[in-house]
Amino acid sequence: MKRLVAIILLINIFCIGLALFVHVPLPFDFWRKGPPIHAASAYSSGNASRIFWIATAGLLDTYLLLIFLFYFFVIKKGIFPRGWFYSLGIFVIFAVSLVVVEYGVRFYIKNSSYYTQFRPHPLLYWWNRPNLKDFNDPSDAAIKSTNSVGFRYGSDIPYDKPEGEYRIFVLGDSSTFGHGVRDDETFAARLEKMLDEKLGKNVRVINAACPGHTMYQNLVEFREMILSFDPDAIIVANNDDHALEYVEDSSRACANPFLRSLNIVLYKSDYYLLFQRVAMDFKIYFLNKLKIIPPPSLVRRVSLEDYEKNIGAIIMTAEFNGIWPIFIKMPINKITLDRFSDLKDVVYDERYPVTLSRVCLEKDALLVDIDSEWGGREDGLYENFHYKSQKLKAPYHPSAKGHLAIAGQICDEMITLRAPLKYFVPSDWQDSFVSLKNGRVTNTFANNFTVIFDIDIDGIESLAGIDGGELVSVFYERGRDPLKVAKIVPIERYGSASCEEELFKIKDYIQGRIHLDDGTVEAIFNIDYNLTYAPEPITLGDSVDIVYSQGLFKPPLARRVIKSKELSADGDTSIRATAESALLEKHINEDFYENWLSMGMDLWKKISHERYGSNRYYDEAIDLFESVAAETADRFGTTRDKIMEVVEGTDYVKGFHAQ
Repeated sequence: MKRLVAIILLINIFCIGLALFVHVPLPFDFWRKGPPIHAASAYSSGNASRIFWIATAGLLDTYLLLIFLFYFFVIKKGIFPRGWFYSLGIFVIFAVSLVVVEYGVRFYIKNSSYYTQFRPHPLLYWWNRPNLKDFNDPSDAAIKSTNSVGFRYGSDIPYDKPEGEYRIFVLGDSSTFGHGVRDDETFAARLEKMLDEKLGKNVRVINAACPGHTMYQNLVEFREMILSFDPDAIIVANNDDHALEYVEDSSRACANPFLRSLNIVLYKSDYYLLFQRVAMDFKIYFLNKLKIIPPPSLVRRVSLEDYEKNIGAIIMTAEFNGIWPIFIKMPINKITLDRFSDLKDVVYDERYPVTLSRVCLEKDALLVDIDSEWGGREDGLYENFHYKSQKLKAPYHPSAKGHLAIAGQICDEMITLRAPLKYFVPSDWQDSFVSLKNGRVTNTFANNFTVIFDIDIDGIESLAGIDGGELVSVFYERGRDPLKVAKIVPIERYGSASCEEELFKIKDYIQGRIHLDDGTVEAIFNIDYNLTYAPEPITLGDSVDIVYSQGLFKPPLARRVIKSKELSADGDTSIRATAESALLEKHINEDFYENWLSMGMDLWKKISHERYGSNRYYDEAIDLFESVAAETADRFGTTRDKIMEVVEGTDYVKGFHAQ
């Protein structure tokens, strides 16, 4: 008994001595942006060492005490025969000791000053602690909360998305997470309210950002965590990729699949995380002392080449899964960077935002340029953070006012239709194209938009049994405004062909929800940024003319969307907003092309079935061209010659040559 007490005392003295007096002096700050984020964390080098050795003393004390009790009450009394039972008992006692120490470490950390917002993560390196409630982290003064996953969102998100819900996940760094602002002041929270109000939809905007994260970590988070929540859109916004570090983010990843899977399990243990930190510190210290590894030099956390690849991978993953990718060029307070040149050298490289703009342009991804909009202004848009050991205050992260401005700009961009095509190119299936005029845009969001058209339903017998708000196919007479309805057929879903006219594209029709009280049909159109042409931004309330093709099992595809022309007070046709010649010429060309498309439907049907060209239809093309010129001149209240000054005829008939 005395020997056992002596052994326990020696073990405790040894471990407590290590905890109090032994500190591994690293030759360089190897994990400047590592799992602890800041020195106050339990997982930083000095703190981890102290907690680990005290916990180890507790582990050994518990183990020896349980062994003594096992020997005294079981072995000595011969309750069970010797052999395998004793070996199993010793193993079980060690496992119980580990569990006791693990919960002891968790309890101690949670109730100490070492309990911070962040915890190490096996894939993301660090992540927000789950289930924080009104938590005040030492890194900033703002109260924050997280859900059971670690998202800064007021409630848990079910994996099964309810019908009618539109989910947007926001990924990024501290500026996106909302450093220094309350939960309801972040741009993600503001954006959710704005989209709810403007669209009348059930929109969730989940703040899945984490301070310090880069585009590399965003990509891993997107693939490993966000996809399982079935998002409709993702917003990616960060500025940390170009920060200097002693190791690149990608080199921290575990390449071995088995160890990677094992880490996912082991990282649930705080005691293991402390052990890992202490072991890593000793390893680096001795390897450096023996000159096996030299002190590393500073590098960008994500190389410029990898940064470009990561952006492309996010876009590709999103598009493959039917998700709308949106990128934000977050504001950088260049006034602060110019004021603190050493800070600028560490955190900023102008090539990165330039690369983001170029890649989004090349891949037709939506980029919301907040940085250019703010133009380096301060105006209360940034909040101060303490720089150089609390001695200096530098405006850097967006303030509550800044987050409100960011949310407003993102909302405006998301509900505005912008198609990157420079011009409208007809396809070989021109006989399926249909034109509608003077529709009122009621919704523009993601990859579709909603338009309401007035319809004339007088004398339509097919209305019997149709309720308002029902999904229907509306057959109409071409060229009439409002739409002169010939027949209405109920359908169960967009794109379903329920009658012969639809199956064989004999008549013109549009699918949507009919509103009998005001005589309108509300149609949804898909947008394909490789096929949809919109020369001007389209937003809520605009009156538009649409050229579309009716697809199967989905809403019709909008091929061309332009703002409708309005009549002036004296009845003459005029161009909306301005009569400047350049804009007038553009509208004349657009109107001419639309007439060329719609009036030549019979010709296009013939051409679409021609296998070896369309030379023999040259005369018909010339006649069509003259008819279109006359129609366009009449629409604009001018002469055919004036139209010909704007429209280049050879662009339309150059493919038709007499044989």
